[in-house]
Amino acid sequence: MSNSKFQLTGENTNLARVAQMILGPCTNVLRDVLRKEISPSDLEKKVRAYISMKKKSLINKHQEALVYGHDYSKFDVTLLYFLLRNMCSIQPHSNKWGKNPRAGDGSVSANIERIRLLRNEYGHNSETSISDTDFIKNYQYIKDTVQELEMYLGTSTKYQDEVKELETCPMDPTQSEKNIKELLDLHEKFKDISEDVKEMKNTVLPWNIKVIYGNDVLKWKEDDRSFVETHNFHAMINKVRQQSFVMFVGVPGSGKTASVRHTALLLQEKDGYEILPTKDIKDIETYCDPRNPQVFVIDDVLGVFGFDMKELEKLTMYKDRLNKPTMPETKVLMTCREVVFKHEALSGSFLSNEKHVVQLHSKENALNDQDKYDLFAKYYLDTDLLSTDTMSKISKSFPYLCKLFSRKEELRHYGPQFFISPVPCYMELLDNMKIRNKVHYASLVLLMTNQNSLSEKDFNNESSKHFDEMKFKVLKRCKVDPVTCRFLFTDALTEMVGTYTEQRQSKFKFIHDSMLEIVAYHFGRHSPELILQYMDSDYIANYIKPDKYKCRKRKGEEEEDNLEQTVNAKEDSNTVAENKNVHDLCIKLQESQYHLLADRLFKDIHKGELFNVFENEALKHPLVLQNFLDVMKCKPYSELFTVFLSELKEEHIKQAKTSKKHFFSSKSYNLLMNSRWIGEDDFPYTCARAIDWVIFYGHNQILQFIIDQIIKHTETVNDLFQTPFNIRSDDCCTSVDNTDCIKRNESDINENSARRCDVSDDDSWSDLCSETDVMDKYFGTEDVIVEQRRLLNLSCYSGDLLTFQTLLPYYDKNVLFSESWRVPELLHDDDNDDWNIFDPPMVVAREEFVTTRYRCRYRMFLG
Repeated sequence: MSNSKFQLTGENTNLARVAQMILGPCTNVLRDVLRKEISPSDLEKKVRAYISMKKKSLINKHQEALVYGHDYSKFDVTLLYFLLRNMCSIQPHSNKWGKNPRAGDGSVSANIERIRLLRNEYGHNSETSISDTDFIKNYQYIKDTVQELEMYLGTSTKYQDEVKELETCPMDPTQSEKNIKELLDLHEKFKDISEDVKEMKNTVLPWNIKVIYGNDVLKWKEDDRSFVETHNFHAMINKVRQQSFVMFVGVPGSGKTASVRHTALLLQEKDGYEILPTKDIKDIETYCDPRNPQVFVIDDVLGVFGFDMKELEKLTMYKDRLNKPTMPETKVLMTCREVVFKHEALSGSFLSNEKHVVQLHSKENALNDQDKYDLFAKYYLDTDLLSTDTMSKISKSFPYLCKLFSRKEELRHYGPQFFISPVPCYMELLDNMKIRNKVHYASLVLLMTNQNSLSEKDFNNESSKHFDEMKFKVLKRCKVDPVTCRFLFTDALTEMVGTYTEQRQSKFKFIHDSMLEIVAYHFGRHSPELILQYMDSDYIANYIKPDKYKCRKRKGEEEEDNLEQTVNAKEDSNTVAENKNVHDLCIKLQESQYHLLADRLFKDIHKGELFNVFENEALKHPLVLQNFLDVMKCKPYSELFTVFLSELKEEHIKQAKTSKKHFFSSKSYNLLMNSRWIGEDDFPYTCARAIDWVIFYGHNQILQFIIDQIIKHTETVNDLFQTPFNIRSDDCCTSVDNTDCIKRNESDINENSARRCDVSDDDSWSDLCSETDVMDKYFGTEDVIVEQRRLLNLSCYSGDLLTFQTLLPYYDKNVLFSESWRVPELLHDDDNDDWNIFDPPMVVAREEFVTTRYRCRYRMFLG
């Protein structure tokens, strides 16, 4: 059709009018509906996530360009229909999307569908005219559809008025020809999404999770452009194809995360896998699709700063799901730091099985010279930097260092030394930043003290006293004016994206965990009190050490010297010795600062962080221990009772229950947690107290101090042994004032109804004993001797003779060593032994870490 041949008659004028109605008011009203549902700024994210989730693009390149251009005025009916149907929360009409709506259905989706069908009817029609009868019918159909959509918009009658005008207004021949050509040719310019796209398969993922995961995967694809498949990568991918789960192990910066993500993207591209970048192993049960193959990706699955026993417990709970997923093709890919993977708790674990592990630094997987040259070439770096001497000393973190070196001009002057020992380079850069660009430095410190997450919202939250206080102290220490405009901090973090930070949606994070540790070390060397105040307990347990400390080890324990080097460099021994404090990134406290650590450890016990406190060897340092005892001396007995002798809160029990279970047998675990099955229906109950951990870890001086305080305030040691299992409600005194409590002589400690002093109404045993009918029936029925036996057994498991000797004077030995005394309700080990039957030589012999010499000393002590 051309202008020379186009003759405007009555019937093709009808077609021109319909074409202009479809291309004008019908399309414009759909644009307004889309604008109401999704803002232009959010549309691109949703479309990218949707395409990623579907594993292929369902719109062509031209349409993608239109979407990413954010200009709704350029969207045609086909694209609008696709977006309204798949990106918005509009409910489908009664006959479902893609089908003719029922007559009289006035829903939004039904009217959107009507415009799509009308556009298809004439866009795919070879006729160039419409009869007068059909035109009248179409006119009314279009007017009603537009009217109902404008009622939904609740704006005006603008588009209805345009339709009415087009019914009778004079038609310009040139414009009419253009409208008809556009309508007829539309199906050749664009794919008709509504007909080509089948109904999306039902998945178990909620829409909001799909969007989040989709955005993550899009970022992965951008980063993946720099990935280099090393000489042994195909062997790694083959292991992934053969196993249901695989853990990639390496030092920070070695490419663990990049390798896992690249593998997941390959599974998506070649095998149609759906990628789920989850953060919790339990999601494999929540989101596992039994019909479609999926690959779950979990970073730092066993802890970031150090080994996290809680995470190991969760993985163990889902052992069967990992080994035999509901969907046989499902894969779980995990990453783990090398130092975490070497933790003794993993020895013999199903996670350490060689068939499920890719060791990036093993002989077969370690980077060879060609891999290093390929990485340099990928980042357009000068390969002349990689001399033979440099190659032999290069850090295991080489992949990450290449990425940083390519992005930051100021790193270039370090030359090859940056790839050998980068941490000192970063120390120098931070030194300069701290002096010359204080706002940037303060921004990094705030990001660190705010647990690696910072956004403009944090600065705007006027109700957050914690953040305001932290910000004031950090800025004061960084010599930045506390009233500095908040936008300067977020602008600074934005400027450092790609070198120090990354931005995900509205939140900033460090570009890598090692960067957080470097900033924490740099700032914490001079401001340890703020690190101790604001960093989480995992960081405190792993990175805060007394200076030149030599802690007393429990007998038989092997010396642990797995101090993590965030960036491991193959340097000569002299250089390593000189830079040790830098490379392990541990903050060494001076003696004058030990009281700060002691105070923090006491607070962490309050919070239920028992593993991070009592497993911490710093607490065995004589001077740190003395400061800890000084902290305890300043506390009233009521607080000491609450912290050490009261039953742990439910959330703290959950933390504690996972802490040590995999170190020993179930017997020692049940002993520590005081776990029981009570009642005919095996009602589970755990009655753990912090004092159990004091004894279990052999902190004999802390134990002695607590016993002294008990005797000082109550004239008995009853509070040491009283639990809900052995205290009756009518034996409890309810006074908060200890002076009002009934005093007992030490000779009475074995009586069933031993009294104790309640420290508060919330902590009263009578409240605990009345929680349920089951508890009412069984609490308070047990002999105190059971708890005495349990604590004495705990002292044996500690491997510390002094702890055993500290407890022993408060026991009746004739009763303790009765051979026939048993309690059937106690949890038993697999061999059906009862931990209540106290036999020190037998108990000690079961634990490998206690030496023969100590067993002999126990026997001698017992006579």
